[in-house]
Amino acid sequence: MDILAQLPGMFGTLSVVQTDWARRIAIEQQNQGGSFLEPALVTERGPVSPGPVFEASYMTGWLLAGTQNQTGRGLMIGLGSGAGAIGLLHCFPGIDLTVVEIDPQMVALATQHFPLIDHFQDLGRLQIVRADANQFLQDAAGRGESWDFLVGDAFTGTNHHHCPDDLLHLMTICSQSLWFNVIDNIGGRDLDGLVAKLQRLDRPCQAFDFRPETPPNVARNLLVTTQPIDPQVADEFEPFQDLDHPNVDQVRAQYRSLLASSVSLQSV
Repeated sequence: MDILAQLPGMFGTLSVVQTDWARRIAIEQQNQGGSFLEPALVTERGPVSPGPVFEASYMTGWLLAGTQNQTGRGLMIGLGSGAGAIGLLHCFPGIDLTVVEIDPQMVALATQHFPLIDHFQDLGRLQIVRADANQFLQDAAGRGESWDFLVGDAFTGTNHHHCPDDLLHLMTICSQSLWFNVIDNIGGRDLDGLVAKLQRLDRPCQAFDFRPETPPNVARNLLVTTQPIDPQVADEFEPFQDLDHPNVDQVRAQYRSLLASSVSLQSV
């Protein structure tokens, strides 16, 4: 494992780490997402690596969001490595995406070491805004701006999902379709708390388990969404259908597992 770069970030040391098969960014020890080196994407600049195929299984949740909003405008809170945004934009050419990231050092490292970010920015399909999400959404709500779907993936180096009440309320104003990555055990405080808040805001929701083989009392990535899923549309989708590589097969298997992993929220 090689450390390609390090910078002091707002929430701890940021590191770009590369193995024989993937490149990722971490805040201290927490993985902020990464992409497989192969298959590389051939662009106008030639083959670009790391490729568009993300390594982390939780990012298949953003593909599920894409199946339900295939020609939509998306807003993502939290850039991380940018791998999730890259994979979503690659798989759904009808989606345009705005990503809000508060840490300028994260933006600098992601842009430098994940060059497909520049590729999608050049195409006009990706906009990265360096801002506090709360202020950004306040301004957007004041303008009456909304998005077809909104992804909440804001972490600060711990497993605690960063979504205070005022930010969550602004999210519900700016989009009916909300998607959250939550790291918790089944029935855990963060999961139950988020679901309870959404229900109080009149946003019924459902959850999926990115690692359903994990015992219920062990923390893992969970997907929470307020958008009803069209199962036929979701089932017909094949991730990265234009690519052929064992890494792609792995993501496809993770996506199928996600679709079958509905989590009961009856206790909330």
